[in-house]
Amino acid sequence: MSSRAASPARRIGARAGMSLIEIIISIGILTVLASFSVQLSLNFFRNQQLDATSDKLTNYLRTAASESLREAGDVAHGVHLTASSFTLFRGNTYAARVTSYDESYTLPSYVTLSGPTDVIFAKYTAVPTPIGIYSLGNGVRTAQIIVNANGSITRQ
Repeated sequence: MSSRAASPARRIGARAGMSLIEIIISIGILTVLASFSVQLSLNFFRNQQLDATSDKLTNYLRTAASESLREAGDVAHGVHLTASSFTLFRGNTYAARVTSYDESYTLPSYVTLSGPTDVIFAKYTAVPTPIGIYSLGNGVRTAQIIVNANGSITRQ
């Protein structure tokens, strides 16, 4: 009489390892999880870039207003917008600006910007012309920057 007990693997069955179906199902689950994490990461990155771009435009607008108030260069200051960038400038108009003082920022490729092309803050008073709303978007969400008649700049 043999008192030899069968090993646990032998008691369950003769096979060891995973079948092809189990491997395919595992790979499918991992693929679905990876696709969700990639999408979430892209959205997070794009939202961070939208926030950074909104902050930069807000800072440019506030700098233009404060430089106009402190009479830097004895001229007005403003911000000029294009589809792909915005520029902080010194001058009564963008065309007549002092180009050596320009500070430009290029938009990330997926950030869109709309609003007045130029906003110029009058020297001594920093009253903006024109007043308006700048909208930035990245396809997932939007941010707005409001320039009111008093020269106040708020970001929403």
